[in-house]
Amino acid sequence: MKPILVVWEDEDYSALHTVLCRALEHLYPESFATTRARDLLHPESANGYGGFKPFLAIGKQWHTARNKGKRYQGKAFTPESALCILDADKAAEAIPSASAAPSAPADLEIWRSQVVASWTSQLRIGAHEPDRVSGEILLWNRESVMLAVFPPEGIPADLSSELGWGDADDRWQEALRTCGNAAPTSSTEYRHEYRKPLRCLNDHLQLKKRGAQSSVILKAGSKPHLIAGLLDRCPDLRAIAEAAHQLMA
Repeated sequence: MKPILVVWEDEDYSALHTVLCRALEHLYPESFATTRARDLLHPESANGYGGFKPFLAIGKQWHTARNKGKRYQGKAFTPESALCILDADKAAEAIPSASAAPSAPADLEIWRSQVVASWTSQLRIGAHEPDRVSGEILLWNRESVMLAVFPPEGIPADLSSELGWGDADDRWQEALRTCGNAAPTSSTEYRHEYRKPLRCLNDHLQLKKRGAQSSVILKAGSKPHLIAGLLDRCPDLRAIAEAAHQLMA
């Protein structure tokens, strides 16, 4: 497996990167039988959608990207490719040909595919070796991914205990009911209804006054026995993991 650079738009990428590494190990156990994903994925932040340019110099001294990534976890690190992850809410600003995300769930997946293709094409125009640069987008914001940790049917007891919440299922179900038209009854509903659940997030934090920060929740909720459900409810993470694995193969 080849090492790659993963460039997140958001500066606060640590928890999402942990989830991505665990998703890769869950989806491709044979590829990571003798090494951990985190040893092959070097994370960086673009600090905004306009900051990806320095990371497109793969094969040409690496410029800023190589300088930043020359040591990672105490090891020399020379990535073979770059995966640049754009937040979907900035797509219309970052990509001239992109429109704002549609509200209809049926149109959302088609829109996402088109934006990923346009984003990759735009990145490759400015890349020294275009085939070594790819784009992806995160349709959900970090807070939405945090909420996707929790299954619609209830909070796993071990996760609730680890976060210090006790028995919170009833309160969690009530919080979900305030987010949209109704509490989700399936992962398919969840993935569309809770893409930007600011009201739900606010209610969630109010319900759990001792609630952990989103990074703690994400890392706890992406453990091996929980990661499959998280990927089902937040398919963007699965798509990003698949794109990363393709670059690493």
